[in-house]
Amino acid sequence: MWAGNSRNGTHPTPEEELEEALFLETDLDEEVIALLDSLLGKRVLSLALWTDPLAQVVADDLEEVERRLLQDIFVDVDLYFEDHLLLELYNTMVYLDETRPPVEDKARVARTLNRFVERGMQLIEIAEEEETGAPIFIFEQPDSGDHLLLVADGWLVDTWDYLPEEEE
Repeated sequence: MWAGNSRNGTHPTPEEELEEALFLETDLDEEVIALLDSLLGKRVLSLALWTDPLAQVVADDLEEVERRLLQDIFVDVDLYFEDHLLLELYNTMVYLDETRPPVEDKARVARTLNRFVERGMQLIEIAEEEETGAPIFIFEQPDSGDHLLLVADGWLVDTWDYLPEEEE
């Protein structure tokens, strides 16, 4: 698995990332749900966890406590699915289950995500968070039945030409 600052071989600036964010999906309507449903049952082959998440572009306007929260809990992650499908998740919190708080600390988040990908996680359900309407991407490790929940404020579905580790 890989962590870095290159999406499909490009190196966008924070301003370009923010501009790209204007085109993020943020609401679950019928068309978006149909698109996301195409990922159900598919295995994640690889991931890219971003060292400079999109949320940090606006972090300068926040108080120190809020900035630390952003840095410890929220991540941007690209999930590379089989069939060359890519799910880019922005401002994402990672949960081991719905009864526990989100995983904190970027290193722990990276270890958790990598462990699930290495063990063959599959997207099994897309639910909607009751209060905010944000999507909850629910993954499962088929062998163990362990679950991982990713709650994202924004996302894009795209395709990929090569996996992050093939880029090196």
